Amino acid sequence: MQRYIPEQITNGIKQGFSAPDASWFKEESIDYVKKKLYNDNTQVYDHLDRQAVQKLVNEHIDGKQNRRLLV
Repeated sequence: MQRYIPEQITNGIKQGFSAPDASWFKEESIDYVKKKLYNDNTQVYDHLDRQAVQKLVNEHIDGKQNRRLLV
């Protein structure tokens, strides 16, 4: 692929990305989280307790507890 990708990219220094933090699940992205986790058909509830998951999400959204490491 080197002939298609600029050398500064193929030979560039590896770049990381920020770790999850409270801002990942605030503002715009919280709508996605709510859509997935507040949906009655979400398959995660085949394995996890719905009330427990929603309580953790609500605590995070409300700023009561930073639950970023649970995400």
